Amino acid sequence: MKKYCLFIFVLIFLFNCELEEPIQEEPLIKIISPNNNSYVHEIVNIVAEAEDNKGIVYVEFYIDGETNSNMKDLLTPYSYDWNVINLPDSSVHTIYAKAVDTDDNTGSSKMVTVTVNNQLGVPESVQLEASISSIDSSVVLQWSLSTIEDFSYYSIYRDINSGVNINSDHLSTINEDTVTKYIDTNVLDNMTYYYAVYLVDQFGFKSKSNEVEISIPNKSPESVFLHNPTNVTDNTMLILWEKSQVHDFKKYSLFRSLSINPDQTSNLVFETTNINQNSYSDSELEKGVIYYYRLAVYDTGDLFSLSNVVFDTAETKVYPIPIDGLVAYYPFNGNANDESGNGNDGTNNGTTLIADRFGNENGAFEFDGIDDNISIPFENCFNSSSITVSAWVYLKDYPPVLHLFSIINNGTYLSGESWELLVRDGGNSRSDVMGSFGYKGNIECAVAGGLSNPSLSMNLNSWYHIVGLYDNDNNIISVYCNEDLIIEKNINAGYIQNNNNDVKIGSPYPGSASNRHPFNGIIDDLRIYNRVLNETEIQILYHENGW
Repeated sequence: MKKYCLFIFVLIFLFNCELEEPIQEEPLIKIISPNNNSYVHEIVNIVAEAEDNKGIVYVEFYIDGETNSNMKDLLTPYSYDWNVINLPDSSVHTIYAKAVDTDDNTGSSKMVTVTVNNQLGVPESVQLEASISSIDSSVVLQWSLSTIEDFSYYSIYRDINSGVNINSDHLSTINEDTVTKYIDTNVLDNMTYYYAVYLVDQFGFKSKSNEVEISIPNKSPESVFLHNPTNVTDNTMLILWEKSQVHDFKKYSLFRSLSINPDQTSNLVFETTNINQNSYSDSELEKGVIYYYRLAVYDTGDLFSLSNVVFDTAETKVYPIPIDGLVAYYPFNGNANDESGNGNDGTNNGTTLIADRFGNENGAFEFDGIDDNISIPFENCFNSSSITVSAWVYLKDYPPVLHLFSIINNGTYLSGESWELLVRDGGNSRSDVMGSFGYKGNIECAVAGGLSNPSLSMNLNSWYHIVGLYDNDNNIISVYCNEDLIIEKNINAGYIQNNNNDVKIGSPYPGSASNRHPFNGIIDDLRIYNRVLNETEIQILYHENGW
């Protein structure tokens, strides 16, 4: 009986030993993504699986044998996002992971090798189509909807040559992925444009759409305004017109007829390809005959438009010099008297009488550029909200570099309460004209007309008609030279501040900035108006006495 009991005990002991689990010394771990020998791009989600009979505390990832605190994950699924955007394409890297259990046992995965190829992250390009609006000839762009998850924006580019790229004209950036339409209204007739849409993701990777080409149909150019004939004599008329704004300008053609409705089949009297040409003096006319004129503007596609019709009778007329609003007029006919009838006579301080532009002796004043000037006592009529200052000038020397000659003023520019007409150094041995008007509010108060066209440059020993205007109603400063508008500029609202200063001709006002200098040359026919003259009136002043 004893032997039997012992046998049972031994069997039970052996059976219990077989059921007890073996002790696992280290966790098991493996990389399940990315695959070995695969390509990776942008943000790589590294994922590992780990198991252990005691329990995993954390998994730590290693890239090229290095890790940091951010590469440790405590929760399953164990993962780490690796940014490879700034790594060079074709660079090879290694990845492995370590798992640590509750007994501080550590297990390592097999090493995974990957190659960076960020080109795989470039988003799929959209498909672009273009059409021309039947309403206004604008270009309508439409493209396919992007489905990328990391969308950032669409960027639209345009060029006048094929091969649109990010250096082409940038039209718009669209941040909504569902917006797939853009209308380009800033297009010109008779032009061909090329378009492309770039799709950009959140990592800056971009793809270019197909490039589309579209041609804008040609339309007749906008007509220009023809002014009524001026400087009419028994056998001549001066015809003036506004400059064309057509981008593909080809030529002006001026037609003349004895009928009331001239057109392009009428007598061609003048033609030019110079878009800046805006006048023609028609001669050899017959006295007493009525002549009708019309101007055609042609574009490079030979489409044209006709201006309004103007006419006049060929007979000598006397065009009245504008006197409305004339505050002072100094013809300098042997003295510095005001011949406007307002009695604003000037006092000559050193200036010398000299022949005017017509050769009339003692018809103008010469200023030595040192201390010569004409002083006019203050009168309230010189304080005006709007003003026009007109003068004929003849330069004998240029101002020093970055400096100015004062033609006429009624105070210092620094005071902010004056008006002034000046000649400024324009560089390269030439000068510009400048109008300066000071007024309250710390507002921009000067505008310079740079005569970049050499044919308009103020050369020495030549006569120039200079007009400066300030239009208080429309807040515009303008400067004219020889009847041409040199510059016109809109400014902030303000007004010329009244003062009680004398008017100085030919020298800066006492206390002016050091870059103001006395005028070196001749001044004649100086007029001051308390209003803004129009272009026709400026032209009449320029052509006074047949100039």
